[in-house]
Amino acid sequence: MSRIGNKAVEIPDKVKVNVGDGGQVSVEGPKGKMQWTLPREIKATVQDNRVSLVREAETRSAKALHGLSRSLVHNMVQGGSQRGVHEATRNRRRRIQSGCAGIKPQLESWLLASGSISNSQGHQSYGGR
Repeated sequence: MSRIGNKAVEIPDKVKVNVGDGGQVSVEGPKGKMQWTLPREIKATVQDNRVSLVREAETRSAKALHGLSRSLVHNMVQGGSQRGVHEATRNRRRRIQSGCAGIKPQLESWLLASGSISNSQGHQSYGGR
């Protein structure tokens, strides 16, 4: 049921991952530090620049937590090594504001093509900006 949980998480060279006795996972990289505690049913080990997660039980909830835990650890490793979420959000906002992406430019181009509205020199308007 948890194919994602069976995949090992690759650790980049610039990131350090430590797993404590109580299931405390800490990730430290050039972009910051993060900590998270694994659920009781999940155990993690670090070997050869990989984090492997295993579940102790074969219950449905343990299988779901296995995949979730692996995804969270993977996101922690990626977040510690790559640019921050705020930078990606800021860049996306710039693209939307410049008209390179987003629903409004697509909607406007569709409405222009269908003849429902006209461009800035035209006659009709749908009330948008």
